[in-house]
Amino acid sequence: MLDAERDRWAVVGVDDAQELTAAGQRLIDLLAGGGHALVLAGDPDVATLTFRGALPQTVAGAAERFRRADGGPARTVVLGTAHRYGPLLRAVADRVAARIGSAGTVAHRAGPGATHRSGAAHRADPVGPGEVPGPATPGAQPERSGAGEEVAVHVRASTAQEGAFVATWLRRRHLEQGVPWSRMAVVVRSARATRSLRRALGSAGVPVTVPGVEIAVRDEPAVLPLRLALRCCLDPEQLTAETAVALLSGPFGGVDAVALRRLRQALRAQELAGDGDRTSDALLVEALADPGHLATLDPRVAARARHVAALLQAGRRAADAPGATAETVLWALWEAAGVAEAWQRRALAGGQSGARADRDLDAVVALFDAAARHTDRLPHAGPGDFLGYLEGQELPSDTLAARAPDGEAVTLLTAAGAAGREWDAVAVPGVQEGTWPDLRLRNSLLGGQALADLLDGRVGDGADIVGGPGGPGGPGGSGRAAVSAQRRAVLDDELRLFHVAVSRARRALLVTAVRSEEELPSSFLDLVDPLPADADERPLSAVPRAMTLPSLIAELRGVAADTGEPSGRRHRAARHLAELARAGVPGADPGDWYGLAPLSSIEPLRAEDEPVRVSPSKVEQFTRCALRWLLETSGGSPGSSSSQLLGTLVHEIAERAPNGTRAELAALLADRIDRLGLGEGWVDDRERQRLRSWSTSSPST
Repeated sequence: MLDAERDRWAVVGVDDAQELTAAGQRLIDLLAGGGHALVLAGDPDVATLTFRGALPQTVAGAAERFRRADGGPARTVVLGTAHRYGPLLRAVADRVAARIGSAGTVAHRAGPGATHRSGAAHRADPVGPGEVPGPATPGAQPERSGAGEEVAVHVRASTAQEGAFVATWLRRRHLEQGVPWSRMAVVVRSARATRSLRRALGSAGVPVTVPGVEIAVRDEPAVLPLRLALRCCLDPEQLTAETAVALLSGPFGGVDAVALRRLRQALRAQELAGDGDRTSDALLVEALADPGHLATLDPRVAARARHVAALLQAGRRAADAPGATAETVLWALWEAAGVAEAWQRRALAGGQSGARADRDLDAVVALFDAAARHTDRLPHAGPGDFLGYLEGQELPSDTLAARAPDGEAVTLLTAAGAAGREWDAVAVPGVQEGTWPDLRLRNSLLGGQALADLLDGRVGDGADIVGGPGGPGGPGGSGRAAVSAQRRAVLDDELRLFHVAVSRARRALLVTAVRSEEELPSSFLDLVDPLPADADERPLSAVPRAMTLPSLIAELRGVAADTGEPSGRRHRAARHLAELARAGVPGADPGDWYGLAPLSSIEPLRAEDEPVRVSPSKVEQFTRCALRWLLETSGGSPGSSSSQLLGTLVHEIAERAPNGTRAELAALLADRIDRLGLGEGWVDDRERQRLRSWSTSSPST
């Protein structure tokens, strides 16, 4: 507590008072109770943390709770001027706010003297505490643009089209209106939507930043191979076929599906030449554990595998060294990986690849920072202790490690994260029925939300929420009233989140939704842009061409190659393509177009003396589509399922013992089940048990 001398001049300031919980109110009582100087500011219509116990009605009751020194109510000042936006965007915010339960006061909403920047006034009739006001201007149709403001509502046919449209809208404002990327934002209902939107915006050339890392360091794509390699270095038994494939196909191995298949075939051929019969899974594990097994293979096939094997060797040597720590082993793995300079070059080059390299380098730096802090706290802990600590992290941890600056990028965040911030242009996608608003009752197994509703006065007595004769499932009407009150409270919370989302824009606002067989637009769209009385639904918006170089080049190529186009238009398109090609833009030079490049190789697929294996199914496939047969037999087929592998194994056993008895064939199959490459875990154990039981009871092939 402040001493008596300081109490005479100390002032306690509280912003966003609508987010205060009961504990926060008690803290302010201790700091500024008894008439001490207190400035408390808030807006109950923008509360976003009610699910965590925030009390929006705190603002309405603040004058009575925090009284002056003479015992009278504290002074209340309503700020009526909106400095963020003009009349068009203010009207959108007013329509949404008018649907929210009053939380004890509506004096802060539009009224006499309430103005926006240009000085025009708005006022809806005030309502009493607890009442739900109607629309401020029923049936009003807002202007779509004016005085430098813009409000747009669009409905698309799919989420992919929606993401592409949002990206085009952002790029148009950046390229045509000069709005910096950092002055634009995309606000979504929940964090689940950020991943897909981040991919859609990134693929369209829109730089995106997501405030706050939302995944643990252990799950970062760049950290995962280091974690797997560290585990294999500390315990050789952890190097399984699944781990080997993950290391080879990860960023340190860089092996694609075709190259991995060729490596498996080369190892298998080497094994058969030595009269061995081990599976390619076992041979992969052996090759990474001992690079000597790769010495006789074609360097073009085994180069990446040798690199991964050398990486594991370096990690094992560091782990076996006296005084080894997590830092020393990880540093040995990172140096052996040899990707630091390549990632740095990509990061400095910019673009989508540079953004990914930035994130990967940030993740690796965060990993080393976590290892250093773990070693400092536990000097005697070994690398295995840090690995257990790392793999036990379920939530992202705070880090002081240096990160690449976000620079000019569009902010992608949730409505709760957008509270208290503003941008020149804001897009609000994904306003779907069932998603926004999400009217499911927030409750838990122990009824924590119901208890909070009771304490907040949202329901009557305890019988209304815990069941019994008057409970939600009982014959009385009080249970239904309680459920209705809870649903109204949930709707108010959803409206508050939506109000926050649409009130963040200073100049332009875009709200989008999807209408398809599975999804419908939310009724919240009508609050942003009310439908005319004679309209049943919003039409699907046309799909504009993306404002990116690849889409421009595609359009120019289409015009230049279309003989049906006028010759003048074709010549202009060809001239533009030539200018772009001279500037080095990928895809503009006809030499890069599909079908015009020379063959990469004219060598035969097989040597003259190499046998070609033929099966009835392959012959049938060749007659249906010779090209597909060629591609799949050359390594372009997906991985085989356990059922396919089992069928292949049965054919092999029948070939080895064509006259075998039922018991002999079943025994051969049971002995070879482990060759199917089933992993660990109860699912694979169950499949293995099923195959063994089937092999002992199946009839002879």
